[in-house]
Amino acid sequence: MKPFLNEQLRRSLLLEIASGFYAEGRRFLPNRKICRLWKVSETTAKRSLAALVADNLLEVRPRSGYRIAPGARRRALLDLHNTQAGSLPPPLTWESKRFGLLAAHRERRRVAVVFDGIAGRPQQPGTQVPTVVSSSLLCARAFFEEATRRNLEILFFLNNGTRVSRDEIAASLELQAPDGVAVFRRGYAPSLHYMPLKRIARTIPVISVFEPSSDTEIPSICVNNVGTGYDAARILADHGHRRLAFLSTRPESRFIAERFEGFEMAVRENKTLELQKLSLPGRPSQGAAHRKLVALFKDRSARPAALFSPNVACLLNLRPVLAEARCRVPSDVSVIACASSTLMPRKAFPYDLMDLDFSAFGQEAFARLIDLIDGRPVERTILFDPTLHLRGSTRKAREKAPV
Repeated sequence: MKPFLNEQLRRSLLLEIASGFYAEGRRFLPNRKICRLWKVSETTAKRSLAALVADNLLEVRPRSGYRIAPGARRRALLDLHNTQAGSLPPPLTWESKRFGLLAAHRERRRVAVVFDGIAGRPQQPGTQVPTVVSSSLLCARAFFEEATRRNLEILFFLNNGTRVSRDEIAASLELQAPDGVAVFRRGYAPSLHYMPLKRIARTIPVISVFEPSSDTEIPSICVNNVGTGYDAARILADHGHRRLAFLSTRPESRFIAERFEGFEMAVRENKTLELQKLSLPGRPSQGAAHRKLVALFKDRSARPAALFSPNVACLLNLRPVLAEARCRVPSDVSVIACASSTLMPRKAFPYDLMDLDFSAFGQEAFARLIDLIDGRPVERTILFDPTLHLRGSTRKAREKAPV
């Protein structure tokens, strides 16, 4: 059965909230603008907004309209993850029409890619390459393959994280004026945080890959990290486990923090669950933090029954802890990890996997950038969900023997 119009509009407004463009307490889209953008009646707009207020995503303030409620973005991400309704077609803006007219007069298109300089940062001896590098490269490779197949010229910029680098890239983009720009920004280093993205986006279509852009209204393609963490906790709880652990590292990146938020939300919904957040040492097999974790996993009465690793790096740092504590998977502890199966060979990582297809991610990024260049409307937020692959590392909890 086709969902009601107000339900479709509600999902479209959820995507707006999930984009991160509207900070907590900031004024949301007014009723009249919603009617104009999505071509709906005032009654439909009011019903959708009232539903968001009832769900504590928006607040109504006298003579001030609708404002973003505290914690609205993570609740919107979880709501999008659970809802089955489709959204309305994104609005066609004046900028979209103008970009399409400009692109129609180009004989050969050029696209620019700006990549985080973390990929070129040297690693300390004996440490593993960060997952963020490998996943971004997988995504970028798929993007380049699509561009090559379409015979597009590619301008490549590597940002090393300094303000000088960002200013030089911004100046080059404005001077060379490519048809579109894809910004690969991931986790540890928001590549264009200080670049004048808003100014660039006035003349060039821009799309952000991996991280939402909170400083301007450019579309972004992201993993639904909140929904991912939520699903991991629900899977472990459905297997009967009650003591759950979430692995983290310091400093904690944005996507890990969001996955923890979703994990914690699922735990709070079930009053019988216990949650431990384990901070793993930056380097395995070193220091007091490592010894403390080994002691925890040796203690059968205190160690978690199941845990979630939000990325490969956390899993790499956990493996020596489990080995030293002689804690076996899955007989002693169940494990679910979130990563790409391409980055986790079955023999080396025989863990249950929430698989992220970064090749599809890159293909989608290219397709949406072409939509922007051609003047077709694109939703501000495009979300990806991982696929669960069971490899035998999550077991059902043993039932307690009757007394």
